Amino acid sequence: MDCLASCGKCFLMLINTLFGLLGLACLIIGLIIKFGKSVLNDVLKTVMDQIGEQIEPMLEAINMTKDDFIDKLDLTELLGSVAIILIVFGVVLLSLVIVGYCGTCCMSRCLLIIYSVILIILALVQITGLILLFASRDTLSDQIKAPIKESLKDYEGDQAVDIISVAWNAVMLQMSCCGVDSYKDFTLATKWTKSYTEGSTTINLDTPLVCCTTTVRENLGTTGIQVGAVATCAKTPLLSADSNFESGCYDAVWAEIDKSKTTVILIMCAIIAFQALMIFFSLWIARAIRKENQTSPIG
Repeated sequence: MDCLASCGKCFLMLINTLFGLLGLACLIIGLIIKFGKSVLNDVLKTVMDQIGEQIEPMLEAINMTKDDFIDKLDLTELLGSVAIILIVFGVVLLSLVIVGYCGTCCMSRCLLIIYSVILIILALVQITGLILLFASRDTLSDQIKAPIKESLKDYEGDQAVDIISVAWNAVMLQMSCCGVDSYKDFTLATKWTKSYTEGSTTINLDTPLVCCTTTVRENLGTTGIQVGAVATCAKTPLLSADSNFESGCYDAVWAEIDKSKTTVILIMCAIIAFQALMIFFSLWIARAIRKENQTSPIG
């Protein structure tokens, strides 16, 4: 075997070791999230407290304490989809590592070619994703928006602890936005009880409380201000300067992504170039194995 093939073998062994550790970590974390409820709650206690503190004024406005909200949170159920993704990603990555290890250690030309083909497919998917993400975004907008708007049918309000509601509330809080395109998207939220009661006063909301601006949200729990604040920013957002009702989250998220556009492209290009190097070494070693087999004496 030539010097380049020997270097390539060491390189692939090192990279597969690192990928194997990453895959194992993802698998373990996914299993903990899926089945280790008590462990997960202990690990994420600080994060849960921070979430509760951020939305505490709104919780007070709907007569709920931060502790009540946190107690209702079932992180195992809430992060169920994340756990499945991590488990699947970990298993897939470990499977790829096993193929790479066996091909490299056992000098199996067949496995090395399979390994290279998988890496080529992954690289092509990443290149296609980059092109669609930054060059052909408009052509995908309708296809992307449709399922996102569909998810609003399961939105249950500011105090809900299901994955859809928590995800939407987190995005709207973080991005200071409301709905996919605007507050009108919440006409789809049939599970959301659009009413707010303060004493004997009940009003119907046009937007969730999280669509109010930060200043108003911080004051929602203050005695005497709840009904007035909600009436202007959530009940009649068109008449209020204290609502993000016209700021769609779809454009807000893309605007945030565009801020890091250059960094994302450079990182993805570096990853693809790294994969190209792995493909090259895999194919070079496979070539070296074939040459050795052709030149080996028979018998």
